[in-house]
Amino acid sequence: MDAFEMPNKSAKPSEVPSKEDLQTFYDALEHPKYKPAFLFAATSGLRSSELCQLTIDDINGDKRMLVPEKELSTKEMWLTFYHHEAKEAFEEVQMRA
Repeated sequence: MDAFEMPNKSAKPSEVPSKEDLQTFYDALEHPKYKPAFLFAATSGLRSSELCQLTIDDINGDKRMLVPEKELSTKEMWLTFYHHEAKEAFEEVQMRA
């Protein structure tokens, strides 16, 4: 243990975009199918890899719930919820399909 040393550097938090920056990015999305994906990412708490693995069957629109059916060796994914704006954007994409 005496040979084990911790670095003196403190963790530097990453820069968080402002609400205005996020809104500008969202408004600039050209294809409507990207809007629910952005909002799922912003409101669900899932990692990007978890979001990419979602299927339509994993989305419960009535309860605004994402229920991934995947398990990883390092962790289990259960369920999470998304914001009403994501629900509206997702429903709009479904209506266009």
